Amino acid sequence: MHHDLQTVPEYFDWVTFLNVKKIATGPVKEIFNDNNLTKTYGINYKVSVQQ
Repeated sequence: MHHDLQTVPEYFDWVTFLNVKKIATGPVKEIFNDNNLTKTYGINYKVSVQQ
């Protein structure tokens, strides 16, 4: 489990988003995006990360 969203692309190749149920899972370059972050956290979430 990892909660520092800014470092996810730096440390991981694969990610799973969970919020009671699985939201998305797959390669970070495909799954780690604003849409899945918003679905997971329930707010309009934007993360600024260089991939």
